[in-house]
Amino acid sequence: MTIVYKCSWYTVYFIITHSPNLRTLVLKIFWKDDDDEFDDNIAAKSDTEQCNHLTSFSLYIRYDLTINDVEPMLRLLLRLIHLRLFSWISRTDPSLFGGHRWENFIETKAPLLKQFDFSLTRLALENEDCFTVESLIASFRTPFWLETK
Repeated sequence: MTIVYKCSWYTVYFIITHSPNLRTLVLKIFWKDDDDEFDDNIAAKSDTEQCNHLTSFSLYIRYDLTINDVEPMLRLLLRLIHLRLFSWISRTDPSLFGGHRWENFIETKAPLLKQFDFSLTRLALENEDCFTVESLIASFRTPFWLETK
C-alpha cells in the first residue's frame, strides 16, 4: 500500500493494525503534524497492538523528524525486514544519521531487519556545530554494519 498524502502516526498505526494482510507500506509524503505525539508512552502501553505482518516500510520525510519521532512507530513493526528512509529537506535532523543509534535499535528492536536503505540530506550552516562527513561514515564502519548487516 502506498499513501501519497500527508498523514499522522495515528493514521499509520490505524492502517497497519486494521490491515492484517498488509505486507508493505510506503508513505510518500510523510509530514508530522505538530499535535501528532505518537511517542514512547503510546508505544509502551500494554494495550498497544504490535504489528506482526508488515515486513517492508518506506518513509519519505517532508518534515523535521528526529529519530525519537521515528523509533516508537518502528518498535511496533516486529517483523520488519526492509526499512527505507528518504528525506530531501535541507534540515534533516542529525539524529537520523547516527549509525550507532541505528545499530542499537536494530539489534534490540528489529533483529529481523535485513535491508536498511536511507538517503538523507542536511545542509551545513556556517554558524552551526555540525558533524563531519568522517564521523558520519565512521559510525557505519563498525563490525555490525560491515559484517553483520
